[in-house]
Amino acid sequence: MGRLTGATLGGTVKGIPVPPRTECDYVTVLGARFEQGAADLLAGHSPMCGGDGAATVYRIREGRVISTGGYCAECGTSSEAAARLLGEYGKSLPGATFVPVEGTPSWAFEPIGRRVPGTRSCGEIPFRANSDDLASRITATGVSCARARGVVRGFHANHTVTEPGKPAVGDFICAITQTDDPMLSWSVACTHDDGRTVTWIK
Repeated sequence: MGRLTGATLGGTVKGIPVPPRTECDYVTVLGARFEQGAADLLAGHSPMCGGDGAATVYRIREGRVISTGGYCAECGTSSEAAARLLGEYGKSLPGATFVPVEGTPSWAFEPIGRRVPGTRSCGEIPFRANSDDLASRITATGVSCARARGVVRGFHANHTVTEPGKPAVGDFICAITQTDDPMLSWSVACTHDDGRTVTWIK
């Protein structure tokens, strides 16, 4: 993971949504030479969280956006500029996103699928103000808190704890069990096939 600060790109390139505003917003890096202020970015709102998959492609050189274009994987459409930029990377697009560095104002570059050693507590997410509608005791094993909180938001945007079966959130498969504590109600555990796990209480 390469540590970056706002002075690298976010502080010099106007309008680039880095760091992401919420766990459901993403900025994927297609290619970059950060020391030169150059990057090709794909920014949007994750379909996992109920978005439509629409995104914006940015080509940045010497700290300036020199071209942008619209792209929508689910819609099967893209602008000429986006198609040209994405075409340079072929079918095997690199998968990496920016995630916030907890406790600091900076952000980091994290390859998608990268295991983050250890288990960490990731707090809670309120879904409605001044209510008990929240996900608490979020715990991440092998994954960053930023990605774990994205899984939680993705689950609650598309599923309920009372639905049958094992709902999927991206590449994570979720198991839901009722807890013994009536005040806590439901326990959710979402597991990737490589062992990364996100758990919380709803």
